Amino acid sequence: MSTLITILRDLLKKNVSWVWSEAHTEVLNKLKQIVASPQVLINFDPNKKITIQCDSSQTGLGCCLLQEGRPVAFSSRSLNEAEQKYPQIEKEMLSIVYACRKFHNYVYGHVTQVMTDHSPLVSIFGKNFDKVISVRLQKMKMKLIIYDLHVEYLPGKLMFIADLLSRNYLDEEENEQEIEGVIHAIEYKNINVTEIAKETENDEILKSVVKMFTEGWPKDKKQVPECIRHYWRLKENISMDQGILYYDSRIVIPSKLKLAVLKLIHEGHNGILKTLLRAKQLVYWISMDNEIRQYVNSCVICSKFRNSNIKESLIFHEIPSLPFEIVSCDVLTFAGFDFLVIADHYSKWLELIKLQQKTASEMIKQFKIVMSVHGCPRVIFSDNMPFGSMEFRTFCKEANIELNTSSPRYPQSNGMAERAVQTAKQLLRKAESERRDVSDLLLEYRCTTIPHMGAAPCELLMSRLLRTKFPIKESNLMPKVQTEVSLRQQVYKKKYKQYYDKTAKNKQGFEEGDKVMVRENSMWEPGIVKAKVANSPRSYIVQESGRVVRRTSAHLRRSLMRVGAHQEFDNDDIIIGMIFNKEDSNGAIVGENEEVRNNDDRGTEMEVSDDELIVPEWMQYLGTKGRVTKSGRVVKIPKKLLE
Repeated sequence: MSTLITILRDLLKKNVSWVWSEAHTEVLNKLKQIVASPQVLINFDPNKKITIQCDSSQTGLGCCLLQEGRPVAFSSRSLNEAEQKYPQIEKEMLSIVYACRKFHNYVYGHVTQVMTDHSPLVSIFGKNFDKVISVRLQKMKMKLIIYDLHVEYLPGKLMFIADLLSRNYLDEEENEQEIEGVIHAIEYKNINVTEIAKETENDEILKSVVKMFTEGWPKDKKQVPECIRHYWRLKENISMDQGILYYDSRIVIPSKLKLAVLKLIHEGHNGILKTLLRAKQLVYWISMDNEIRQYVNSCVICSKFRNSNIKESLIFHEIPSLPFEIVSCDVLTFAGFDFLVIADHYSKWLELIKLQQKTASEMIKQFKIVMSVHGCPRVIFSDNMPFGSMEFRTFCKEANIELNTSSPRYPQSNGMAERAVQTAKQLLRKAESERRDVSDLLLEYRCTTIPHMGAAPCELLMSRLLRTKFPIKESNLMPKVQTEVSLRQQVYKKKYKQYYDKTAKNKQGFEEGDKVMVRENSMWEPGIVKAKVANSPRSYIVQESGRVVRRTSAHLRRSLMRVGAHQEFDNDDIIIGMIFNKEDSNGAIVGENEEVRNNDDRGTEMEVSDDELIVPEWMQYLGTKGRVTKSGRVVKIPKKLLE
């Protein structure tokens, strides 16, 4: 290239007349062919630093994706009539937007260095949106918010490729839809006997095993090379046919074919146990169990449609020591009308208020009326709308009230309010059915004894029974101070928690930066934990697919996949490649039946569905007696119970 480009450089020298001849055209065409040839382009490596060069001319855009100074991909296009009228800074910004969209599959989820020859753009990326004056620049910057870009200035005289592409652009863009269709139509080739035999011959470890099998295994294990010592204990069951090694009736797979075999075995997207059973019918290699677990856990499709998490242990709200100290509230809709429900945690007293409109100002108005009777609560538990509005939060702050909102899509965290709504709806339905005023039913509820408390809500709140339509002796209406209310609640909740936690399972919390899968509309989507919500033990702020949401740990689970890597293409090759490379570099040899533990205590838990708990042949013993737990442990029935 340096030899060919000399004739073009001569045109830039001083005191040289600019004369473009056919020789220059011929050299330029040769340079284009060289730049676009396979000799120059390299394969993309996600572990290497990514650099994008972007440039804009008066009539076109050009960009190039580089790694370690070598090009991975090029792209260019022409500017339409409207874009040609943009100021130069907006054209340069447009080139960055075009490059990121064009190379989305490469840069999304990766830290990317962007080189531009327009230095004002560097400061634009360092400003907040409100500091950028141009509306068009604001919109372009908004489109780039999903990428992790580091924009740097590079003089135009050093940006050869992008400058060349921006001046020699394609008149028409490539048909992206057609390319994606072709890529998705590619299928993994079937593995045949000839290919397995060929790869077995080329595999250094299996080649040594074949040699030992042919020449005979030594009697002493120490005489066997360390790299194949694992096969020494299997020597009695190893055979060979047509250049293929067999362990019993299972084919011993060479290292290069592991990934292809995993894809075929997991083609039906079965769970871990079923995939393991299928593999053990057909194939064998060292540490196969562990690699299958990692492959299934990192499968994009399986991760997306995995079952919901097992429920976690119960966490109760603080037990209040005073009436109306802690309350829960919610809004219910019945017969086209909205009602505000307020429940006292101490006494289970219920307020049911009809609303004129479902707004924060209306809520504040009704709360002030309730507070004028019972006083200001110390803590309010509620859902997010409309209680999470700035107006209601300001009201709570001015009244010195701590407001705790529940995680979206997880009303169980405000169980007191949900139970109160259920009770209120029952009262409304029954009142409507009998054509009575709901206030009559509400009065009876407040005067009815709560079984586990041994007193009615009115007695717990006011230390006295309320007079109702039914005759009552006056001595029963005299005030009686209720004692040990908190203790009675504590005893009841402890018993309830013991019962609830029998089928619950705790898991370790998440930290900032943890890669997770988020439950959204019966599917799992990738995300990153950004922060933990204060005063909420299992609530987190999560960034997912261009938005930031709040979710509880019941809707989160750890992910083995890199966030964003599988948004538009399958990342299994990279994940499994990393697994195999790590094993080869460390030289670790793990037996198929040996237990492999992850040093990271926060590792992804293996999830097995109920239909995968069938006892296979290799786990059956002593007839049909016994059972298998979800963890795979076999529970044997004592002999004395069988006799």
